[in-house]
Amino acid sequence: MYIYIAGALIAYLVGGFSPALIISKCKNKDIRSHGTGNLGASNTTILLGAKWGILVALIDILKAYIPVTVAKACFAQYDLLPYIVSTCVILGHIFPFYLKFKGGKGFATYMGAMLGLNLNAFLIVGFLFLVFTFETDYIVCGTLSVVTLFPVYLWFSRGNIYYVLIILVASAVIVFKHRVNIVKILKKEEIGLKAAFSGKHKLEMLNIILSDINNFMDIYFIKSICLGLICSLLLLCILSYLRVKGIYRHSERRVVIKTTAFFLWIVYGYMVLGITFLCRQPIYKRKVMLIPFTTPTGNPRLMAFQVENVLMFIPYGVLIPVLISYCKKWYLCLVAGVISSLFIEIIQYVTYRGQAQIDDLLMNSAGTMIGWLIFIYASQCYKRQPDSGEAETDIKEEPGKEQI
Repeated sequence: MYIYIAGALIAYLVGGFSPALIISKCKNKDIRSHGTGNLGASNTTILLGAKWGILVALIDILKAYIPVTVAKACFAQYDLLPYIVSTCVILGHIFPFYLKFKGGKGFATYMGAMLGLNLNAFLIVGFLFLVFTFETDYIVCGTLSVVTLFPVYLWFSRGNIYYVLIILVASAVIVFKHRVNIVKILKKEEIGLKAAFSGKHKLEMLNIILSDINNFMDIYFIKSICLGLICSLLLLCILSYLRVKGIYRHSERRVVIKTTAFFLWIVYGYMVLGITFLCRQPIYKRKVMLIPFTTPTGNPRLMAFQVENVLMFIPYGVLIPVLISYCKKWYLCLVAGVISSLFIEIIQYVTYRGQAQIDDLLMNSAGTMIGWLIFIYASQCYKRQPDSGEAETDIKEEPGKEQI
């Protein structure tokens, strides 16, 4: 009982940590007195810009994900504790006592708690959030779908009424906090997603990204495929020879998986090489920008670069855990992504191929984690079948016993 009380109290205090308030204070602006008055990512985006809103959202997600993960890993015998921690960290975010119980609306924190509780639920319900948001043109509808569907998912997947009831408390509070938005939708006064993102520079950014992808594919795709086939066939021959000699003891399926991953890695690596070095001309001036989120948001070309930095490292997060088993842990995968991104930035700086920016490092890291989530979900969906070749090697006859 004391564990549950202590966990709930600690989670509430952690949830009360407000990155939105800290960032706004650093910017000499109290967002509680402007915009919607909420201490969340949406109001931060409105008042301070998208880059700070994204940072606030990530911190809000992590401040729920980390306590829930710790509760699951360190107190596994207390099965209700992760759910209690989830609800309390959300309540701490929405009702921080030191701010007169006026915090954010809790959606990002809810998503972080869901990620810690159940990865499958996070991906499935997160996908449905995108569907409902884009179909209805209102982010509020996507939010309501998440807080409604997650308890339903818990009921059908876990079958424990206590889990559902605990999460329903957080869901009900979030619905209550969005009551004003619901009324505005009914009165047709809520700003839709298309209206919010219909700016000319955003459309230009999208056209630039699509054009860049098309140009890169035309120039480097065929070359990368040819290089990948040559290298992967060479690796397949080597692994097959070592397996016949008994040096490499994995099954044929394992060889095929490794070879396929290696092929994709070569294709991806050559594409990245083309994007970051081969297609660039040397510049006369080089800069080191160590202050995060300083990229101007009004320039479509620079905004496109940031989005492309995220997209470029998503395949990295998917492939590196397949090739290096240690990187199946999220923090090691993230470290590998940071090191690779830092290597690219250093080489670009040394060879005068680009500027060394901390924003590029952050966007690459975000892409790595998105890719890692895709890998984890794919690996959970993939059910390993017992391989006959491996099974035979594991069976050893005991002396003195007859085979039936």
